[in-house]
This record gives sequence, C-alpha cells and structure tokens, in this order.
Amino acid sequence: MKRLFLTLCMVFLVSSIFSSFAFADETSDEKLNVVALGDSITYGWKLDDRSKAFPYLIGIGDNNVTNVSFPGWTSTQLLQTVAMTPEVDFALQQADVVTLNIGGNDLLQATGIGELIKNGQPATPTAEMQQKVQDAALTLAQNINAIIAEVHEQTDAPVVLYNMYNPFGPSENPTINSYHVVGQQIMGMVNNMVYAPISVDTGSVLADAFTAFDGKQAEYILPMDVHPNVLGHQVLADVANEALDGYNPVPETGWVTWDGHTYYLDENGDPVTGWYQVEGKWYLFSTEGIMQTGWKKWNNKWYFLEKSGVMKTGWVLDKGKWYFLEKAGAMKTGWILDKGKWYFLDVKSGAMKTGWVLDKGKWYFLDLKSGAMKTGWLLDKGKWYLLGKDGAMKTGWQLVNGKWYYLYKDGSMAYSTTIQGYKLGKDGAWIK
Repeated sequence: MKRLFLTLCMVFLVSSIFSSFAFADETSDEKLNVVALGDSITYGWKLDDRSKAFPYLIGIGDNNVTNVSFPGWTSTQLLQTVAMTPEVDFALQQADVVTLNIGGNDLLQATGIGELIKNGQPATPTAEMQQKVQDAALTLAQNINAIIAEVHEQTDAPVVLYNMYNPFGPSENPTINSYHVVGQQIMGMVNNMVYAPISVDTGSVLADAFTAFDGKQAEYILPMDVHPNVLGHQVLADVANEALDGYNPVPETGWVTWDGHTYYLDENGDPVTGWYQVEGKWYLFSTEGIMQTGWKKWNNKWYFLEKSGVMKTGWVLDKGKWYFLEKAGAMKTGWILDKGKWYFLDVKSGAMKTGWVLDKGKWYFLDLKSGAMKTGWLLDKGKWYLLGKDGAMKTGWQLVNGKWYYLYKDGSMAYSTTIQGYKLGKDGAWIK
C-alpha cells in the first residue's frame, strides 16, 4: 500500500514538474528558478491559491517554481523522491535557488504529538518523548544531509534550509498551551541538533522560521491548524530573502554565529572541531563545530573556557570555588605549589580546599581565605596546634625553640596539666 501511494505521488510530481517548466519557458528571465523541496508547508496546503506559497514569493516574487513537495511527506519520502526522479535532477540543474523545508511530519509521527492534537489531549514532556525526539532528529539529520548532497550533485545554487517553527502560540487554554510549551522545547532542541549544524556543514543558508514565528502564531498560522496562512507564507519568503542577502558563495572564514552558536571557519570555510588556536589563544569546539564554554572534559581531563571561549590557565573562580589550571589548561588535583605556597585541590572535583584536610593519613590546615597551607603554631577554635615544615599536624612530645610541648592525638596542645609526670604551664611548655 505504501509503495502504491509513493508511486501515485511520483506520477503526480512528475506531471507537476513538467507543467512548471512549460510555464517557465513563457516567462521573464528576471524571475528566479526556484526548486522547492518539502512537505505540506512548501506545497501550500489549505491555501486558496497555491501560488501564494512561500517558494513563489522569494525575491521579486512570481517565480518559476518546481514544487517537489506533498502533504504528509517525511524527510525519508522526500529523499526517495529527490534521489529517484530524473525530472528533479533536471530542475535542480536550472535552479537559481533551492529551498528545503522538511521535518515536521518526522517529529509528529515519532512523538505521537499529532495523535494527541487530533484527540484534543494535552501534551506532557517526558523522558520517553525526549528520547523519541532525539532518535527522530538523528534520522532527520541523516536524511537532510543526504538530500542536500543530492542537490549539490546537480547545482551550485544556494540551498535555503528552513529550521522549524512552533505552530502553537501561548494560550489561556491549558491543552493548547501545553502544545506551545512542548513545541518550544522540541523545536528548540531539534533546531540546535539538526538544522544549525547542518547549515554550517553543508554551506546552506539557514532561514530562521522559528524566530520569525515565535509569539506571532496567531497572525501567521491558519486557525486551529499548524500551517501558515498567506501572511505566514510571506514571512517565510521574507526570512529566505533576509538569509540570502548575506549569502556569499566565497567561503566565509573566521568567527561566525548561527542560531545562537559560535563557530570558527577555516580557510576552506569549514567549521573547525576539537582544540584550535586563534591569535595565540586556545578554543575548544564540539564535533559539530560549536564553540564550547564553561567546564568541558577532554581526554579524561577537565578544562575551563571563558564566555568568550578562551581556555583559562592558572586560578579560576567558578560558583564560589577556586580551581587551578595548568599551563596546558588541564585542571589540577591534589597538592600544587604556586608562587612558593602549597595548596590542596580536591582529588575529585578539583576545588581548592580550606581548613583541615586529611591526606594519606596526615592532617593539614589550609588558610580559610587564601587556601595556602599553614606551618608552625596554629590557633583554631580556641586550641593550639603545631604544623611541621611540611604542613603535617604534629602529635606527642615536640621540641620547639628549646621548649617541650605535648600535643594530644587530635593535635591540640596540652597546657596547665601534667603529662607522663611532666608539668606543663599555661603556655603549654614543660616547666622544668
């Protein structure tokens, strides 16, 4: 049954493509040849006049459009169509612009949200739903990459890749508002996981539909629906125009920001990954090329990156705790010597310790403010302690500056008492 449906769709598609090219031959050369790839949004579903769909409105409008889309299509079905249809190859070879707007049905089917909406049931974010979204996003990413690869085999025209908008605006109706809340979470996650990095990796132009529609769903979406109205389609076209205004076929290099993330592009225009040095400073980038900030683990070592992305060295204060990073940036643990003073860093968290610390069976005292290891006599909570040159707490009889003192097992100094037949004064010294 599915194979029959796909075959019927292909027949419909081929006839549509031939019709669009027949129309193109009779029109002005100033119009754009647009190949629009997508689902029901690209198709212009529920519009009285499908020529009001966004692909026809890009640029000066009234474009020569080859509309390769169908209501209900997932990214898998679109990929099959693009890969199996020679007429699509021909259309791409003539294209000035290619638009790609796909993914909504992938998520609706994977998460079951479409069924909840159909039955008027509220949506509740769960760990299971989040996992389904991540699984669907992985498949979606693979398909979109494959679709763009097919496009690039036929044309060098810019690919306008739309991210996904949330069709549900905030509402006083609890059920509808639950769709809005879940939609914000899901669309935000998928846009960051899929569309933003793919636009970078493939050199596509990212059209930010999510931001354009956010908070304006009542103006841009058909009533009780998820599809854009005429104004919404014009907004989608405007988003593409805005994105194309900054399009430069010459590879962009250096620092760039897309969808709230920062990337660094090498001489080929490709995002760098891993550690990368820029103007003498080190930065860390994810496998998708996103610049990292805060604490990050690399090869079983922790590093701290400023908000600017620069790798920190030396002392770092984070959330009220001090850490020490070596010259290579890795976080240190245990004892460290810095500017002639010893410090102790928690062996697990790396946080600088203060006060009493037990290490390898010996007690040490670290200054309550600076964290520096103390030596010599120490007064703590009304009791005196003696710390050796190595910082370790002393016990038993100790000779200091020619005087004998006795320190209990807990390290506190005995005074005004007799120990083992020896009388100790108020200052703790043995009275001979």
